[in-house]
Formats: sequence, C-alpha cells, structure tokens
Amino acid sequence: MAQQSFQLVGSSASECDTIPGRQCMASSYFLAGHFEEVLVYLNSIKSFFVNDDTFNFNYAQAKVATGFYREAEESLLSIQDEGIRSSFTYLACLCRCHVMNGDATLAWEICVKLVANDSYRMGQFLVAAKAFHMLDRYSFIYTFTAAIPIVGCLVEC
Repeated sequence: MAQQSFQLVGSSASECDTIPGRQCMASSYFLAGHFEEVLVYLNSIKSFFVNDDTFNFNYAQAKVATGFYREAEESLLSIQDEGIRSSFTYLACLCRCHVMNGDATLAWEICVKLVANDSYRMGQFLVAAKAFHMLDRYSFIYTFTAAIPIVGCLVEC
C-alpha cells in the first residue's frame, strides 16, 4: 500500500519533477527493492540533502544494496544522529562496508562491541566480560580496560 502511494504521488504530473516527487519515487523503489532506481532519484536530489541524516542513511542503504561500498561508508560515517548510528541496520551496513572495503578488523570490533554492550544490558555478564576482554585484548581503536573489572565483579557477585 505505501509503495503504491509513493508511486502514485511521485509519478503525478504535478510532482514528478519536484524534490518531494523524486523522494516519493525513491521511496517507492526502495520499498520494492529496486535499489538501482532508488539511486537514480536520490542522486538527482542529493545536493539538497548534504547534511540530512535520514537522507544519507537511505542513500547509504541503497549504495550497499548495489555494491557501492566506499560511497556507502562515506554516507554512513557522515551521519550524526545517535538514534540512527545505534540502530542495528546502520551497524550492519557499516560492518558490510568495512569488510568489502578491506577493513574487516573494524567490522569485527563493531560486532563484538555490540555483543558486549547488549549482553551487559541484558544482565548476561559472563558473555559481556568475555566480549569486553576480547575488545581490550585485540582492539586497535578503543581501550576497554575499565569495563572489564566492573563486569567481572558483576559475574562473581
């Protein structure tokens, strides 16, 4: 239903050459899984949304779906909104970009950090401690030394 509504508005004579009309067509194709077409429409209006996190997130997802990982990574890393940056979809897209761009270590750290933080949040302290330990031991970016004794204490208590 939503896909057809976007199609109807985006293809109407009064909207087809407007920014909202192009957004509607991109949304219609996005929902249909036709990401090459999504990029046709998003590329035509990209200059109007340079600092728009929602636009950059959708643009990056379409780039990932079509195999343009370098451009997708650039768009993902430009996003400032913490709600988007902490979403599983964002993290999964960023991990895929890192792997496909030859930076699998960064993808690995994102995955282990996700397990560590979510395990801690859910009270699964042993898994959290193992994950934080792994991050501390093998991380090239972050230091997690402070988290390990805290989680370790919770496991023993």
